[in-house]
Amino acid sequence: MRKNFELLGPTLTVVVVTLLAIVGIDLITCLGLRLAGLTITSAHVLVATFATLAVVPAIAFPLVRQLFRTFKLESENYRKATFDQLTNLMSRGAFITAADSYLNLARRRQSPFAIAFLDIDNFKQINDRLGHSTGDYILQELGKALNGVRRKSDLVGRYGGDEFVVLLPETDLTGAERFADKVHGAVRNVANADDARLDLSVSIGITTRRFDNQYMTLEALIDQSDQALYSAKQTGKGRTVFYVKNSPETQPERGMPTIQISTGQGV
Repeated sequence: MRKNFELLGPTLTVVVVTLLAIVGIDLITCLGLRLAGLTITSAHVLVATFATLAVVPAIAFPLVRQLFRTFKLESENYRKATFDQLTNLMSRGAFITAADSYLNLARRRQSPFAIAFLDIDNFKQINDRLGHSTGDYILQELGKALNGVRRKSDLVGRYGGDEFVVLLPETDLTGAERFADKVHGAVRNVANADDARLDLSVSIGITTRRFDNQYMTLEALIDQSDQALYSAKQTGKGRTVFYVKNSPETQPERGMPTIQISTGQGV
């Protein structure tokens, strides 16, 4: 019903309500006259019709206008809860809800997936050097870049600050690396507000579905990709690192995972 109202708009909604009221009042008038044993004439119908035309729109219009204001407020609140206002990506809460639902389905179907965690290299220095307006611009442009390379099925959210998280359904390691290379390529095309090229890059950590992590919680999977992101930061930035479970023979420093590194030079 709400969708029908929104398609019609306030004015047409009042027209439809008035027409329905006319039909209803005319039927009630005719039924009342018949029950009273009186003859139904066109004058009776005309009086009922014009009376309805005089009263219903005056009552319906302010009510319908308030109804549409409520619709608009609800839509705005829904959008604020679902989408990050700066980047137009999913909010953290909306991403977690949607990703949890997908992971439950993926486990039942034994489907591959990948989770990418990324942030902007040296973002604090960019903010300090060029100002927060430029920082906001970069975040907006990164949001556009991520929306530009994502598939319709991919879930992309702003996790917080300059951190972003992506769930790639039906994606293996090769597909995840291809996605990361597209992100690196898109980021290189981002310019600042003065249209001067920035030395801008992102680091990306990715974990993919494996036998040992397929039943992990979303939080644990994001933590794996975050660990891989940390490795990307420590090994040069501007690159993609894939999380790989440590083998018994491997003793990486500070508990970091064994990693596979892609420099993200492809597009």
